[in-house]
Amino acid sequence: MGWRYSISVRLQAWVPDAIARIPESARLPLADYPDEGEAQIAETRSCGHRLVVRRTRLLGAQAELLSEWRHLSFITDRGEPLALVEAEHR
Repeated sequence: MGWRYSISVRLQAWVPDAIARIPESARLPLADYPDEGEAQIAETRSCGHRLVVRRTRLLGAQAELLSEWRHLSFITDRGEPLALVEAEHR
């Protein structure tokens, strides 16, 4: 039938490990993110799945409260370019 999936994943033990293995050079900025923050996307493979990761953080005065990156991840079987898959999942 041509069905494809894109499923959000919780930060179970294997997810932070997979995220940590993504090199900084593999992260792409999201240009359409609000000016008060910063967002990047990247991908890796883990447990036989394509794992797509968006990380976000606040900038400016608000960053003093929440300076850490927050990660949002999903697995997918879609083969399209990373930016398209991430945007349509979002």
